[in-house]
Amino acid sequence: MRQLYKYKVVQYFPYTKSDEFFNIGIYLYTQKKKELYLLTKEHFNLIDNCFFIKKNILEDFMNRLKQEKNIDSWYGNHLRLSQEKRVRKAKSFNDVLIELYNDKVGYKFNQKSSKIAILEKQVEELEDKHKEKDVLILGLYSVAMNNVLKTLKRNYK
Repeated sequence: MRQLYKYKVVQYFPYTKSDEFFNIGIYLYTQKKKELYLLTKEHFNLIDNCFFIKKNILEDFMNRLKQEKNIDSWYGNHLRLSQEKRVRKAKSFNDVLIELYNDKVGYKFNQKSSKIAILEKQVEELEDKHKEKDVLILGLYSVAMNNVLKTLKRNYK
């Protein structure tokens, strides 16, 4: 039987004046159970690549939110809860929680960097364009570009 789940998305506002934010967690609840699920350690560690986010401040906000007795009354300038949303699923509470996290938060961390995608496309176009011309030079260029791509991918994992 499908059950009604209510949830709010936890949003982090690095600069409150700009109203720009990114999702860092899910607060899922039913009449019987409620749970706050914030950034996984893997995703939290990727934040080092974002120059505009102070990781220690975000961690402090997340810890304070975890200790909050009544999350519904939480209000902070940098951490806010979205409006209540509802979803009806025939899945367990934990499955719904993980699915919502992956859908609202986790997907951002699993995308390839646009720089990597652009470089890959440029390498493919060059290889197609110069298949018969100067294979040795193209081969060296391709190897160099692939090394650059590997380095970028390692940094964005």
